[in-house]
Amino acid sequence: MQRGNFRRNLFLSVASLALSVPLSANLPAAAAETASAADQLPELIVTAQKRSEDLGKVPASISVLSGEGMGSAAINDFDDLSRAVPGLSFQSGGSEGAANLQIRGVSSTAGDSTVSLYLNETPISVSARFGGASQPIPFDLAQVEILRGPQGTLYGASSLGGTLRYIQNRPDLDKVSGFVSGNVSATDHGGLDYEDSALINIPLIQGQLALRLGGLQGADSGWIDNYDGNGNVAKKGVNSDLKKLLRLSVLYQPDEDLAILANTTYQRFDSNAASTFYTAAGTANSTGAGAAPYLVTSGLFKQSKLIQEWTHDSMLVSDLEISRNLGFADLTSVSSYFYRSDNQVFDGTYYNSGALAYFYLPAQFPPAAAVAFSPSPVYQPVGWDSWSEELRLASPADGQSPWKWVAGLYLSAGHVGYTQNDPDPSLAGNFLKTYGVPISTISAALGGAPDDAALFNPIYSNAQHETTDQYAAFGQVTYDILPSLHLSAGLRYSYAHEINVAFNLQNSFFDIGLPGEVKSTIKSYSATPRFSLSYDIDEGTSVYTTEAKGFRLGGPAGSLPSGPGNPCQPDYDALGLTGGAPGAYGSDSLWSYEAGLKSTLAERSLSINGAGYYIDWSKLQQSVVLPSCGFAFTANAGDAAIYGGELELLYAPKFIKGLKLGLTASFNHAEITKTTAPFAKVGQTVEDVPERTASVSIDYDFPIVGFWTGFAHVDYDFIGHAHGAFQTYLPNYENAAYGVVNAQLGLNSDDWKAYLYAKNLLNDHTIFQQPTDASVTEAYTVRPRVIGLSLKRSF
Repeated sequence: MQRGNFRRNLFLSVASLALSVPLSANLPAAAAETASAADQLPELIVTAQKRSEDLGKVPASISVLSGEGMGSAAINDFDDLSRAVPGLSFQSGGSEGAANLQIRGVSSTAGDSTVSLYLNETPISVSARFGGASQPIPFDLAQVEILRGPQGTLYGASSLGGTLRYIQNRPDLDKVSGFVSGNVSATDHGGLDYEDSALINIPLIQGQLALRLGGLQGADSGWIDNYDGNGNVAKKGVNSDLKKLLRLSVLYQPDEDLAILANTTYQRFDSNAASTFYTAAGTANSTGAGAAPYLVTSGLFKQSKLIQEWTHDSMLVSDLEISRNLGFADLTSVSSYFYRSDNQVFDGTYYNSGALAYFYLPAQFPPAAAVAFSPSPVYQPVGWDSWSEELRLASPADGQSPWKWVAGLYLSAGHVGYTQNDPDPSLAGNFLKTYGVPISTISAALGGAPDDAALFNPIYSNAQHETTDQYAAFGQVTYDILPSLHLSAGLRYSYAHEINVAFNLQNSFFDIGLPGEVKSTIKSYSATPRFSLSYDIDEGTSVYTTEAKGFRLGGPAGSLPSGPGNPCQPDYDALGLTGGAPGAYGSDSLWSYEAGLKSTLAERSLSINGAGYYIDWSKLQQSVVLPSCGFAFTANAGDAAIYGGELELLYAPKFIKGLKLGLTASFNHAEITKTTAPFAKVGQTVEDVPERTASVSIDYDFPIVGFWTGFAHVDYDFIGHAHGAFQTYLPNYENAAYGVVNAQLGLNSDDWKAYLYAKNLLNDHTIFQQPTDASVTEAYTVRPRVIGLSLKRSF
């Protein structure tokens, strides 16, 4: 590929494109609720650059979704969000809190996240090596901001592809207010679902001190059924879940120059199983090494796991924000604490007793179903906690100077504790019944001590502790060269110190070849600059170009078996890893080049906005699964090039008051241009990146009688084809395209809101991802059709 020529051609033509806009056309009534008139599009304020600004004046591709609109559209998770926002996609983990996010094709299943996540001003990102992205429950939100492109200058190392910010409502100092809300729905092939929530805002000292307190609880029925070894239903709806949330916020503002805001949010998901099922393709090619012997039932919404899986995912986020107007600048201090506990149990039968029976037993012990069927749970608790402090100065929001700037210091201290324990309590008894000799008789032949029954229970055990300290200084300045011409430059310089210690039991079968303790110390220094130039053609139209660098920390590749007889040697040989897997992986980085247009026309009734971009990604980090032994490691796979664009049209015709028509589209091509690893080839696309997405929506708000108005909404969301793996023999190499229709119909007044809604109205069952869980490839699809009724009383 001629990168330089392509980049020049891209930027010559990109001015005709439009930036993915500020608000999602998929949000029913959101625009009408915030606009100054029913036939106008709203003006939105964002804090993406650490100060409040009109979104139309920010030289970046940003989408904004209102909290009220997300509630109306029943956008509950990353799955829903990815269909509402162009350029945002995800890799499913099958359950809440297990997904990985990507923006603009910057996709990675390993290392730190490529999308930084924030709740208010608290970073809640976690490394993909230990779990999926932290997923806030959308409750009492002012808005969600999706910042595309690297945001490392202001948001740090995990903003390689972009940043996703959940911003909660602040307490109201002047009046008592609140709401009570109830939601009931039914899921096709499932059962009844519900969600109840309530909130109250109380001024304790009029105009100076207020408290905001609210909570939520809900349950979703399951729609995946478990089958026994005879092909009969053992339990229906195994993937049901519960959720709860409690939020407290206090604002103290004794005068116009000082504000102290304290937020605390606690939430918990309890899931009884992953929302995945088995397919014939997954059964035949579960790991590329043959059929998993115990997958006796496959088909839509069917699984036959021998172990009841569950997840308990809890999150606590607290922050204290102190803002002071110093006259020449605004001083802000944000002190934050983040804690997350994700305790999980998986069915590890295939890669424990199944793999032992079919791949490792001595020749005189032919594979037997009784041994391979020995149920083996995988207990995997993970805990994260981190403290962070950001201190920054920003030019006054209402300043008239041509200079606008922000500068600050950031530090954080984080810790992760991870353990995995795989007991196999029935294996020894089943082995004795099948072969007539104790399982300890084969321990020496498999590399263990002679006559060692403990080698097989637990069959694997590992623990890791990791600490990461980060320090950074950052700044960004904007200068108005002319009233209509603006130049911006920023830089963040960071230092990170990471220590990972891995402990292995060593007297378990899959620990053979593992060292007892491995300690990795990694130091990283990075500079992430950002430059932009924007020009206001007129009051409603501007063009811009931005160049920015993104950076992500390296880390330990993983604790893997080595030496003679280790269980992963067949995988090393198949992948051409003559020296085994690498012990560590390096940092990766990218440069993003973007140009865009933001335009609001016809008295704010029409927006035509979009952006085009080219990304040069070096030494990208990817996860490599070793199918036979069940281990995985992280490696730098080479380089990638990504190019594409987003477009959004939003039209509120004045001749039909209350009508809004929306169209969004994105194109993204991300491919490997250079490879240093045998598992990825030049020309292959980066994992889980849909090449095309599109959404069409219609909203109509209409008067009924008195204070009552009605609203109707329908949207069709299309997600294109993608590749979910580098290895062509895996079922998730091909991720199919699919489309979803959603609709709402309801009533509004000053105090009440009631509406019917449908998600996945046409009940699309396309299998669009096939994630690997415990070395078994499973199928994932959109939740079956949900029909619901929501009622909200505000005061």
